[in-house]
Amino acid sequence: MSLCFFVKDHQDLDHLTPIINYLKNSYKILILLENKNLIDDKRLKLIEKYSKIHLIKNENLFFKYFKTKIFNSNIPFKIAFIIAIILSKIKIFRFLFSNHILIKKKISAVVYDHRPPHECNFIFLCKILKIKIFSFPHGYNIFTDKIDFVENQKNRNIFDNYMVQVEFQKKNLISLGISDEKIKILGSPRFEKNWLVDLEKIYQGLSNFFNDKKPVISIFLGHWKYGINRVETIKMINTIISLNKYNLILNLHTRGTSKLNLDEINYIQNKENIFINDNNYHSSQIINFSDIVIGVGTSVLLECITRGKFFYYLGYLQSYQTVFNKMNNHQLVESTDELIKKLDNMRNKSIIDLNHESAFYNKYIMSNFLDLKKQHINFFKKKINNLDE
Repeated sequence: MSLCFFVKDHQDLDHLTPIINYLKNSYKILILLENKNLIDDKRLKLIEKYSKIHLIKNENLFFKYFKTKIFNSNIPFKIAFIIAIILSKIKIFRFLFSNHILIKKKISAVVYDHRPPHECNFIFLCKILKIKIFSFPHGYNIFTDKIDFVENQKNRNIFDNYMVQVEFQKKNLISLGISDEKIKILGSPRFEKNWLVDLEKIYQGLSNFFNDKKPVISIFLGHWKYGINRVETIKMINTIISLNKYNLILNLHTRGTSKLNLDEINYIQNKENIFINDNNYHSSQIINFSDIVIGVGTSVLLECITRGKFFYYLGYLQSYQTVFNKMNNHQLVESTDELIKKLDNMRNKSIIDLNHESAFYNKYIMSNFLDLKKQHINFFKKKINNLDE
């Protein structure tokens, strides 16, 4: 049997590649890249030996318009599918479909990241051909309370299953209109220990960005729009820079949602003790290189837990509650003044509660599963073969 994974962004690769790695000996894998900038990505090098990788173009404007209208309207899905089936019976459409890669490769199931249905290439064709459609996370939703501006997601019930990593994410999605029976909890392969070992095989260690041996602090930023206080965040960054005690790596979000404005960039670039990582280096490289990591609104800090890297979460800059608010109080920071004091004492790492971190890893990354690889293999086996759960 063959599986097809659609990949359009760096984050998709981050979270889908470890799943492909799990399945490599069980299925033929087809990867359809929707972004030409990913073709030389190092993560693909890990899986290219046992998968076929193709660069594809988006569907033509007619289908894109058709899907957008359908999924952004109140037309019931069944009627939309009937329309699609009728179109497929027309000779010209049958001709276009007959040579389609999903048919030629005998695909049994397709995997998209968590995206709106109208952004999914060939989703109606999959329904017509009765190909299973799954949606997996392209990130880790760290927010334990409901995000105010997130729209109803009832139209995502078109997917046969919608995967999340842990229980609280499932509850949030149910409240947004996705059916309980559609949602499956499978843990987070992206932050699982064995996968991070694999990442080290492809991402080499970094040479020093700086001219001195000051301690290196990495700051990871999430989406500005997700309740991050931008003004106070920039003040915090400038405060650390002005101390001149540390070298700073500022890591912008991979989807470009934590970009800096011109004034902010001009101020920062005039300083010798800061380097801006705008998707130039993978988070694993940065975390390994750093002496300490701090962040707000980002799931990257979960990798610190897996690696045993000391970090602080800047809860005071984030208006929404996250999984990190459940962490050890020593790692949750409530003001810039408190952060500076803790940074000054950062070599005293004995304050970390290792037992607490281990429990956190098991609950929020492994989702209390002993074997994530087995969980994923069993999921695909049952769903593709229509076996009872």
